[in-house]
Amino acid sequence: MKKKTLSAVALLALTIACPIQAQEAYTIYPIPQQMVDGTAKVVLTKTVTVVCENGIDQYTRERAQQVLADHGHDVQFADAPSTSTTNLFLGINGSKGTADATADQIGLKRDVFTKVGKYDRHALALTAEGIVALGENTDATFFALASLEQILDHEAADGLPSVTIYDYADQKSRGLVEGFYGYPYSVDVKKDLMRFMMRYKMNTYLYGAKSDPYHSNYWKQPYPTTITAEQKKNGWLSQDMIKEIATMSHQTKVNFIWAIHPGNDFIYSSSVVNDIMTKYTHMYKLGVRQFAVFVDDVGVPDKDADLKANADHLTQLQKALEKKYNQPTAEANDTVRPLHFVPQVYCSNFASADVRKRFFGALASTPDYVTIYTTGNGVWSVPNSSDLNTVKQDLGRNVQWWWNYPCNDNADGQIYTMDMYSNFYDLPSVDNNAKLPSQLNNGLGIVSNPMQQGEVSKTALFSVADYAWNNSKFNNAKSWEASYKYVLPGNEEAQKAYRFLAEYLRYNDPTALNEMISKFKTSGDAAGLSSLMQEVAANCEVLIRMKDSESESERLLYNDLAPWLLKLNAMAKLTNDLIATSVESKKELTEEVWNGYISEINQVAALSTAEDFKAYALEGMGNSISVSVRPSQPSQRYLLGFIDHLKKNALGDTFNAQMDQKAATSFSNVDGLTAKVSGASKLSIIQAKPFTLKKGEYIGIKLVSPTMIPEITVSDTLLANHTIVMSENGKTWTRITSATTAPEGYVRYVGVVNDNEAPTTLKLVQKSIQVTLPEKSQIKETTIPSGNIWNNMTKDKMTDKNYTTFVCLNRNQQNGDAYTLRLTKQQPVRLVRIGMGTVNQDYMNAAKVQISTDGKKWTDLKVKGTTTTDFKMSLPQVMPISDEVSICDFDGEGQEALYVRLYVSQANTSKWLRLYEIEVNGEGAFTQVRCTDGAGVSLPQTNDADASTSTAHAQKNLMTYYFQELHSLRSITLYNDPATTSQAEIEVSEDGTNWKSAGKFTSSIQQVDMTAQPNATMMRIVWTGKVAPSIYEIIENADPDKQPHVTRIGEVTSEANQGGDAVVSVSNGQTSIRSTKGIASVQVFSAEGRLCYSAQLDNVQSLQLPSIHQSSIHIIRLTLTDGSVQTFKVR
Repeated sequence: MKKKTLSAVALLALTIACPIQAQEAYTIYPIPQQMVDGTAKVVLTKTVTVVCENGIDQYTRERAQQVLADHGHDVQFADAPSTSTTNLFLGINGSKGTADATADQIGLKRDVFTKVGKYDRHALALTAEGIVALGENTDATFFALASLEQILDHEAADGLPSVTIYDYADQKSRGLVEGFYGYPYSVDVKKDLMRFMMRYKMNTYLYGAKSDPYHSNYWKQPYPTTITAEQKKNGWLSQDMIKEIATMSHQTKVNFIWAIHPGNDFIYSSSVVNDIMTKYTHMYKLGVRQFAVFVDDVGVPDKDADLKANADHLTQLQKALEKKYNQPTAEANDTVRPLHFVPQVYCSNFASADVRKRFFGALASTPDYVTIYTTGNGVWSVPNSSDLNTVKQDLGRNVQWWWNYPCNDNADGQIYTMDMYSNFYDLPSVDNNAKLPSQLNNGLGIVSNPMQQGEVSKTALFSVADYAWNNSKFNNAKSWEASYKYVLPGNEEAQKAYRFLAEYLRYNDPTALNEMISKFKTSGDAAGLSSLMQEVAANCEVLIRMKDSESESERLLYNDLAPWLLKLNAMAKLTNDLIATSVESKKELTEEVWNGYISEINQVAALSTAEDFKAYALEGMGNSISVSVRPSQPSQRYLLGFIDHLKKNALGDTFNAQMDQKAATSFSNVDGLTAKVSGASKLSIIQAKPFTLKKGEYIGIKLVSPTMIPEITVSDTLLANHTIVMSENGKTWTRITSATTAPEGYVRYVGVVNDNEAPTTLKLVQKSIQVTLPEKSQIKETTIPSGNIWNNMTKDKMTDKNYTTFVCLNRNQQNGDAYTLRLTKQQPVRLVRIGMGTVNQDYMNAAKVQISTDGKKWTDLKVKGTTTTDFKMSLPQVMPISDEVSICDFDGEGQEALYVRLYVSQANTSKWLRLYEIEVNGEGAFTQVRCTDGAGVSLPQTNDADASTSTAHAQKNLMTYYFQELHSLRSITLYNDPATTSQAEIEVSEDGTNWKSAGKFTSSIQQVDMTAQPNATMMRIVWTGKVAPSIYEIIENADPDKQPHVTRIGEVTSEANQGGDAVVSVSNGQTSIRSTKGIASVQVFSAEGRLCYSAQLDNVQSLQLPSIHQSSIHIIRLTLTDGSVQTFKVR
């Protein structure tokens, strides 16, 4: 009779449409275990009556009201069903209450409630007799409402297809662990995540943020009542904030499990249980109802007594909680759930098989309802039954999986926006080919340790929820595709944009993009690529609008995405701008095109430096927390590299003529006359067939750049019959008068010239002229500090001349750490270059670069261009060469050494150290670079044929450019950024002493007329203010109507005081010179060939030079009044 009455009431509450056959009427996530479609449609009344049994708690009632109200229904609660409205029955299986009886009346099957090893079992029926949600307990009924919520999303005027769902979870715990190294989530994000998790039947929020000081460092102390704005930014929590989180936890039934991290005190402190209970009591008063203990990342105990103490303290803590809070008279909402425990051996490979078995064997004595965690065999393992079984065999019960997915605390610049298996490919430490099993056995549940960007993690969490609920029906691709609808509910435009951009926000952008890039490079066809970039940018703009959305979830998602989203947007727009520039520059490189290009390459530089594109993170735990920052990394695999390609090639071959000479060649001013230059360490010029030189004609060897030559040898026959000359710059020449010459300073040109009226005939064979090149440094062996190597970054990486690889220890740096090279033999050291990593600020506070002849007594080298020997990354001489590496040069001053090392004098003991390179006597050690700044630092950007590089980092308000080519200059073109050159002036000189103004910058393509300065050997740019001129390329324009001549020939003499009229003496730091012939000019060069002093004199017979630094070798070059030249080497 009762059943008949219920049916009649329900029929009054629902309108039944014509019977239909519904197949797969609903798509619900997580995918239900069983869904049976009905044959009718059901129209719900505007008002819905909710009938709750006594076992249904307040939070489940409120959830039902929220679901109905969100779908436009008015809600009334009643003890009995209504005869005029739709009824929603909420109850407990077997309770004999109203919902339980209605389930019988509509023929609901009960076998779902007998499923063994399944969790949160429930049934949900949408029928003509009413909506019935029946669970094994109130929590299970609560989860049934998540399915109802998604069913109501399909509500239409003609009703909803009837359906019955029988459901349960394969895993008991389903959720996340906020346990990464980084900024803890804000309270707003925590609450928003709980609401999201609630909708997809997740029930666990394990909280143990590594950077929360009251979780670890101050674990005994209560949370503060107030915090500062900076502390809030860093993720600190106040007591009121904890209350907010706990309230949301109860409302969503996402259990907020607060974890304490007492470190090794958990084993070794006799008061630890009481200390923890004191903190738990404080947290209980704030609303927390479940607790955990973390002892991860503190070392692995292996003594039996320690293992026993570990287990005993866990048991004592569980019993203390039960005694205090779980008395029989306690209200259900006042009790606490069992402990969760993250052990020291959370990863199986952290311990030997013996230690692992004894470790978990001891924990087997703890109450079996205490949840113990594992990450599997490895820290980054993907959940699998085998790893769970390994622990189960040792422990005697199932354990829960702490899954470091989609965690990015080892790759702060990346986010994981793709499907699960694509994310596995992107995650640096996860097996690319890993897959989830169709049935996960031996486990209690899965908690995901997400990204530091909680809102971005929703996509991954959606699929984690899907898998944890129903292992066998999980479909990776479908789950991911479905997630966008639920991550951005109600915003279809944003859903589509986010789905489209997911493939570009990740590090590994799609191969389809690379195919378009390849097509452009080979054919110049940019149509498809430009269209794609427009589409990327347009979709970025859609998501950028979320910044001001009325939806809090959308605003929070924007905040998380912003560094990647804004950068991707800039990259897409920049790509199309650079493509347009490449098209225009082929027509003509006008000033307008050049200015546009400058703007674009400045934007390229900003991709690595702009604040909007930076990803910040907190590193460390306890009292060793620091901030790290690195550029966000969207579309790095293809698009970023292509932007760099466009940056370097957008102007086509405009500057290719500037490309540095790669090998020694012959030079001559005789049409058609060439010679072969052969040899490696000793170069010879060969032209075996006799040839004739008329007056003023010449032929010789042209080196790649002016070089410090150890020796030049000339055959006696050639020397006796011809004029042999050498020159640094092709402007000023010196005659070689000895068969063997050790030149002072730099030499680029060595050759034979006919300076007689009569033609001369000669031939050049193997040893006619021989130029010995400086010997390169070779490394015999290397040593590094003790410690385990991180990720195969071995010591050979610091000498491989590859500035993308580095040596790194798996430990923090220490004072006295030394990275040492032993050369194959003792030799002069002129230059040492250090390449230091900048990622995560993994570098020392200060270091020394040192050399030694015996490995015992060490000499500090000065930072090049300074007097300091302290190597600090804040020095202006430290130059970035990428967003991961900066270099710094050290002056060896030609001192002899067998050993070279980097010595950490002031360690940053909270950081690792990434050393990319120690390069001895590399580029610039023996060669004169074409351009230097006021500190003597090389500025190769002026003639590297790369229009995208500039002198923006030049120091000391001076740049000096050396003319090294053998040609008559007509003009010079300086491609510059006009925003940086307004305070700069150009000057030229023949001797480095007397300078003439060549004007100020008036154009971004500045022309300097050189017709009045045909013998200029150098140009300099001087400026006022702090902004250095950005000079991108300097072009020397030769005068095609003027053949260069070898004139102004001086002679080389031997070293000081051993010949010639002039006498040079050094006493008490003063250098004196005298000559009876009279001195016309004097120049003083450093050993590296840098001009230090110059003076034009009026036939003086003696002079005293300014003080010369006595620790260095200097070369003095005198021009006497009779035109002869004498050279001296002094210390």
